[in-house]
Amino acid sequence: MNKLPVAAPGWTGTHPIPPKDFSHDLSELLGPMFDMTLVDWDGYTPIPILDAEGRVILSLSGQPRGEGWKNGMVGAATSTICHTSRHCMFPDTAKGHRHGKFRALAVGTPAHTQPSDLGTYVTQADTDGVNRIVNFISNSFATLALHVFQVYQKNLDDLVEHHPKLRRNFPKTPFTAAIVNFGPRTVTKPHIDRANLAWGWCAITALGDFDPDTGSHLILWDLGLVIRFPPGATILMPSALLLHSNVEVKEGQTRYSFTQYSAGGLFRWVYNGFCTDKNLLEKATDQEKAKRKQERSQRWEQGLSMFSGWEEFW
Repeated sequence: MNKLPVAAPGWTGTHPIPPKDFSHDLSELLGPMFDMTLVDWDGYTPIPILDAEGRVILSLSGQPRGEGWKNGMVGAATSTICHTSRHCMFPDTAKGHRHGKFRALAVGTPAHTQPSDLGTYVTQADTDGVNRIVNFISNSFATLALHVFQVYQKNLDDLVEHHPKLRRNFPKTPFTAAIVNFGPRTVTKPHIDRANLAWGWCAITALGDFDPDTGSHLILWDLGLVIRFPPGATILMPSALLLHSNVEVKEGQTRYSFTQYSAGGLFRWVYNGFCTDKNLLEKATDQEKAKRKQERSQRWEQGLSMFSGWEEFW
């Protein structure tokens, strides 16, 4: 993790150089062309993945077992997304973008200055499905990355308290924003979400009706991993650091994804006392500027120190 690129202030990621061709099937990814390793995950069992320093850098968080969860919560969330797609107005920029050629809409801060159709139909949907999935994600985040979770939670609390017009997407989420990829066969290009907090995590939940043995797998290019990613399962990862994409599902199948995240700029905004760097520095003393310069040089290492170590669990 120490060698992954971040922007100099330590708040966000940087521009990667992605592969030119991203439409590879499983046989190519696992064959001699890329020689990646398949993680044959069942989508239920929680699996933390560690770096060379023993830090938990991402979590295959899974989902609760049982038909009640699968048919109730996951089914309800999938139905909500299908319903939303029929009522949303998708601008051209939401139909094709840097992540791929599929419909997507975001809601929250800083995604929208006003509530959107997505906010009405998804974040305020009167279904247990979406909210129960969000609650499961929040608990998983707090379990595997408690210190990072607490930073997210406090940052959102401070934002909402200082800006009363801002609203939480969900009552128990620590994330400031969410995006739904409506597909209907969502396949993303290799990318990083560089605007997200550099040492933070995002939560990706796969939804839809597809065969996870033939498609949907999460590809982590930096780690050389191809992770089986079944419907209803959630993976937590530092999306501003790791180049990632997914394998396309087969014709006739559907794959959506629901992702929660927080922009690094919002952490900077709160850190600055709810103002921009420019406005803050205009009023800062030489001593305050020197202090900020030192903090800037240490921010990345301090962020990494918040990752949980294996010894906290075993």
